[in-house]
Amino acid sequence: MATFIAIGENIHCSRILKIDGESVVSREDGSLEIQFSEGGTRRALPLPQNAPQIEEWTKGRKVKHLAVAIWQGIYGGAAAQEAAVAYLRYIAAAQTAKGAAYLDVNVDEFSTEREEKIRAMRWVAATVQQASPLPLSGTRSSIRPAPTAEAVCAMALTRTAIIRPSSSATTSATGT
Repeated sequence: MATFIAIGENIHCSRILKIDGESVVSREDGSLEIQFSEGGTRRALPLPQNAPQIEEWTKGRKVKHLAVAIWQGIYGGAAAQEAAVAYLRYIAAAQTAKGAAYLDVNVDEFSTEREEKIRAMRWVAATVQQASPLPLSGTRSSIRPAPTAEAVCAMALTRTAIIRPSSSATTSATGT
């Protein structure tokens, strides 16, 4: 009998939330924030001030919430960076609690710049692995050639990572 393995795929920059929906709300000053709960405490991840001008993030009154978390984690001020880490912990914990065996990470839609994607993957891999005991699965489509998600995960992780290239072939790498 085959074993079913669940891969949590919510740590992808393509994931969206509706602006003025349940999670993305306007503050009194007109800026936007993503609301979430961590340990029973209501938290907020502010959208960067330039987010309304980033068409890929806000097209159709939607926001790419993981791209926001990564942006704030890398480029935001101290409070925004802390909120970004807390948000990734929240996302990772939710997938872990729902029975995921791996947490899939994809930063392809964070940026069109190769070096920025690599920087984003490094930050996400390190942050998520601090939040969850689960190994990562990395999906990549356009970061070529190495270092790819495989090389980044090998540097950042101490657990096995599965890398799923765009060809759908699967290879495994063990971090040291």
